[in-house]
Amino acid sequence: MHDSRGSQGEASISQCRGGRSGRVSARLRRRAARAGAHDRMSPPSRATGPSRSRATVVAVGTTRQPKLDAVELVLRELRERFPDFLPGELGLEPRQVPSGAPSTPTTTEETMRGARNRATNAFELLEREGITPALSIGLEGGIVARTAPRSSNRGPLSLTVIAVSTAEAAQSRSPKSLRRPCSSPAKISAPLPIAISSGGTSRDMREPSVCSRKGW
Repeated sequence: MHDSRGSQGEASISQCRGGRSGRVSARLRRRAARAGAHDRMSPPSRATGPSRSRATVVAVGTTRQPKLDAVELVLRELRERFPDFLPGELGLEPRQVPSGAPSTPTTTEETMRGARNRATNAFELLEREGITPALSIGLEGGIVARTAPRSSNRGPLSLTVIAVSTAEAAQSRSPKSLRRPCSSPAKISAPLPIAISSGGTSRDMREPSVCSRKGW
């Protein structure tokens, strides 16, 4: 899926399926470069228990492959641009969690609520499994109607929202208040059939973006 050779901060992610829930396990691996040399990343491989326990965990509130691919792309870009961002081995822990929103949200509020709930529910689910993630990411896509001149032939907008919750939020907030992620969700809308997803929150991860086709 990705070239195995990249600049410092890039890494490959291995993704595995297994267990009763059919969840996907993935790991992002990075090796430090020697004096001016580019990193050479290891090829995708099956994650093992001991390796996963040493990795920094990122929870993702979905098991849909296109969304996981988008998260992988954004994390790669962030680690390339900001070497101190989640350094070392990184393991994605996707979980299928409820969004608390309609299957196809039709308002900005519903879409934002779905993203927040997915981030929070994935975080809490991993904590019940004995894993404390450094980040928890929730992604929600919806369709929002818009008013446009009849002659413009402009239809509805595809809206994608991403929310992020952190381990620091879990440590500093009560369980009730933890149900709100620490950062405001980022949102971007685009005419169908192209859906654009902003990579992260408006405060910490505003730059990276990823595009995908309708059905993402």
